[in-house]
Amino acid sequence: MSDSLEAYLDRYLQAGRIAAKLRPLVTKLVRVGTSVTEICESIEEETRRLGAKPAFPVNVCVGSVAAHFTAPPDDDSAISEGDLVKVDYGAMVDGFMVDTAVSVNLSPIDAGIVRAAAECLEAGIRSVQAGKDVEKVGSAIQKTAESAGFKVIENLTGHEVSRYNLHAGGIIPNVARGCRGKVQPNKVYAIEPFLTYSYGAGIVVERSPSVIFRLARSRPRNQALAPLHSRIAESFDNMPFAERWLQLSAEERLAFKRLVEAGCVSKYPQLVEKNGAAVAQAEHTVAVLPEKTIVLTR
Repeated sequence: MSDSLEAYLDRYLQAGRIAAKLRPLVTKLVRVGTSVTEICESIEEETRRLGAKPAFPVNVCVGSVAAHFTAPPDDDSAISEGDLVKVDYGAMVDGFMVDTAVSVNLSPIDAGIVRAAAECLEAGIRSVQAGKDVEKVGSAIQKTAESAGFKVIENLTGHEVSRYNLHAGGIIPNVARGCRGKVQPNKVYAIEPFLTYSYGAGIVVERSPSVIFRLARSRPRNQALAPLHSRIAESFDNMPFAERWLQLSAEERLAFKRLVEAGCVSKYPQLVEKNGAAVAQAEHTVAVLPEKTIVLTR
């Protein structure tokens, strides 16, 4: 597929237009007292109404949580005064997907880091060209962050996107070192700098509970679990999903837990800044053609 990106570009552009249309709704929803469930489900429902599918469960990450939190079943959490909120969402058309994110600060204290994350994203986009060293893209992002007085989260990166594959192999680092390779033509990449404060560790660590999942290759040996496993496979194939999407009964929730324990369903742990410092994020998806780069989600 990489040799014929232009043949599929219309699908990527359609998904990107839908993601861009959603952005005003995203920022409108992030208000004190709004439940995380309402934010997630409103964005997911509007994605479908506009003619796409959610590429993954909407992530709503607050404060030091950088990634991989969505509303679990029966969640009662809500946005609070002073929160720094990251909303990461995606749209998929015929398997061709885009990934984008915005940060919303509910305290003026965090206005600077939100602005800096957006500036880092723009620096990364300007640097992404076919044939360029990916470390140079990371260097542009890191220099922009540090010139504003913030740290980049070093162990989070941008990533290649392909059909039905959100993390397709290639990465776009957010730092100037530790990642070799070149930006490849006829590829699609999500560029997503994550920033934290100077007192942060600049890395994320895993935290439980996990609330985003993906079907693993293993099939259940316990045949009582097979119907739910088949249902997940038919509904989501290899794509990430949220438990709340399954609308499980009490008995099915127990079966789902057993599928996870058996390794038949993989989990995405929450990723949290190691020192507990707040994190901001900005993200767009770009299509890299031999002669130009197109921002799909603007």
